[in-house]
Amino acid sequence: MSIGTRAGAAAAVACGVLATLTAGAGIAYADGAATPFKGRTEGGSLELVNGDVVACAGVGEVRVVDAQGEHVPGAPGTSFTTSAGTKVLTKSADTVEVTVGGASAAVTCGPELFPTTTAFVPKGPSLAGGGGGILGVDPVETAAGGALLAAGLVGGTVLLRRRRPARA
Repeated sequence: MSIGTRAGAAAAVACGVLATLTAGAGIAYADGAATPFKGRTEGGSLELVNGDVVACAGVGEVRVVDAQGEHVPGAPGTSFTTSAGTKVLTKSADTVEVTVGGASAAVTCGPELFPTTTAFVPKGPSLAGGGGGILGVDPVETAAGGALLAAGLVGGTVLLRRRRPARA
């Protein structure tokens, strides 16, 4: 095996590894399992991945809204579960902990009059513009895109190798 052949093979392997890592990272990032939030509504309320909404009715007045209506958290230490499965635990007068599918986050209603949290809140399609959201990424489409990229790189490598003049 000549040096040129080894370099071409190494480049092809490196491109394949890069394509695989890129495709895998997209799937992992799009999963959203690390945060219970889907994004924010137009009014600034927090939308949970199951469709429930956490809003502020005023300073220190947290509200959880689901298909059944608005829920007012009780005294610290009390909890309830919405019809969509959001578990809400009241931490203090102005803070609740919401849990959806194993991911939890504390939400506070401060003087800003919109709910704040230290958890990651993805910028959903409403804030990112048309087509800017990563929600709903299909793993099959991502894998197919990675395969097309890898096939293009391999095809380009073969094309360039065939165009080289033969050495005497």
